[in-house]
Amino acid sequence: MLAVVCIVLAVKLHSETAVASQTRTELTQSTAAQAQSQADLDKARTQETDLQNRITAFQSSQADLQSQINQSKASAADLQGKLTAEQSKQADLQSQIDKANSQASDAQSQLTAAQGQRGDLQSQLDKANAHSADLQSQLDKAKAGTDEAQSGAAASRVMPVAAFLEKSSWNHWYTLRMHSSASKPLDVQVEIMDMGKTRTENVTLQPGATDSIHRLHAGAWVKVTGAGYDTLSVMTQ
Repeated sequence: MLAVVCIVLAVKLHSETAVASQTRTELTQSTAAQAQSQADLDKARTQETDLQNRITAFQSSQADLQSQINQSKASAADLQGKLTAEQSKQADLQSQIDKANSQASDAQSQLTAAQGQRGDLQSQLDKANAHSADLQSQLDKAKAGTDEAQSGAAASRVMPVAAFLEKSSWNHWYTLRMHSSASKPLDVQVEIMDMGKTRTENVTLQPGATDSIHRLHAGAWVKVTGAGYDTLSVMTQ
């Protein structure tokens, strides 16, 4: 009986020893797994810290880039303002150039018109000079005929009038002066060809007096006639 009890106790002891050994093995394995887990945790924390540092560095870099972008935008806005101001100045200068060109064109038109008017006046002057030369030729012929006819009973007489044209000293006008040396009032007819137009004025010259007709242009031609007298002709130069 005792032997049986001993055997049972030996078996039980062996079983418990086996269980204890198994338990130690499992504990060792658990401790190793825990250590590995701790190592993995530490590694994960290290990686997390590294990632956090990278994120912080990235955010810092991003903030710096954003600052640079803001500075670039501010610089671009400033440059745009300067460009707008320059474009405004350029538009103002172009406006001044256009105005100057318009004034130059107007001045050229006025000059062309003045040159055309001068050409017309020169043409009228040439015609007046030609007419004066023709009249002078006729006068010379008339004088020659008068000299030949002086022996006749109806010989013509020289008009007792001195006629001449006087130019103003302060403008371009001419004045006709007629001085009578007759002993009594003398009625004369004054025919004036001026600027292509002809007009006639009847004037009574008093003895010893001088009458005037004003505002005649250069190239004007004047003819003075009186009953029974030779015709007087005078022309501005």
